[in-house]
Amino acid sequence: MILTGMILDTETTGLSPVNDEIIEIGYILFTYDDERDLYLDTLEEGTYLREPLSASARKNYPFAFRIHSIPFEDVKGKSFDDEKVKAAIKKADFIIAHNASFDKSFTVKMYPELFSKKWYCSARNIPWKTYGYYSAKLISLLHSHKLASSQTHRALDDVRQLKQLLMSSNYEGKSYLKVALSSASPVNKTVKCPLSGVKQKQADGTSPQTYIPSLSAKDILSLLKEEGKDRYLVYTETGRYIGFIGAAKSRQIEASLREGLGMKAEVKELSVNEKGEHHCLISVTIEPAKKKEAAR
Repeated sequence: MILTGMILDTETTGLSPVNDEIIEIGYILFTYDDERDLYLDTLEEGTYLREPLSASARKNYPFAFRIHSIPFEDVKGKSFDDEKVKAAIKKADFIIAHNASFDKSFTVKMYPELFSKKWYCSARNIPWKTYGYYSAKLISLLHSHKLASSQTHRALDDVRQLKQLLMSSNYEGKSYLKVALSSASPVNKTVKCPLSGVKQKQADGTSPQTYIPSLSAKDILSLLKEEGKDRYLVYTETGRYIGFIGAAKSRQIEASLREGLGMKAEVKELSVNEKGEHHCLISVTIEPAKKKEAAR
């Protein structure tokens, strides 16, 4: 079977997908013959920079700079080419990253379509210790395979180096990409949350407390952690604020997300009570990582 894969990497302002942001994304889109275990062709390479917008992400930038060495001047005023990134994502049958739990937790916030893709982790889905390698860190593996002696920690550079590693073979003659794709996927966790406390009114003066605007079951929603508070704000896919998730459920989501690969939120159920008040139940799905392991 001919598959289209995407090797992906990000650089961020920190380690928290709640308080930090992506500042650089890099990817390679390629075709792969799964039956013959053969890398066929590179279809596209992409790399983009963006300026972080939240106060917490901007505050963390000087600390992250020590890792990625991207001056703030290089990202100021820039943004990703979302149309090109989304077009590349649409073509991919699977995504592979060296630390998928990290990269997915950030990227699905910007590109929800990534959540439904099959993700593989080249650090965790390949048994490096079984093959005799003491560390799953990318630079260590590159050095052991005589592929590179240093890492720039720039997204596209890391993707290109990871591609070289994935095309290398284990002692059985299988590519590491084949090994990763043969691994089992983790089980998703779902948290059901009632929508609460809409603050603004509609243009006609109707209180949103009794009105859920133009929503249907399965509609994709966007969640954003409110700074300084234990709750997630809820937005429609077009960016319209419709309410928030209460503190208890928000803490449950955040605790699960710390262990996870990413998060997808959608409308689970809409209802109207005897008073004519509209209610909305949200389904938040978190895909967990297989296990904790420092890989970056």
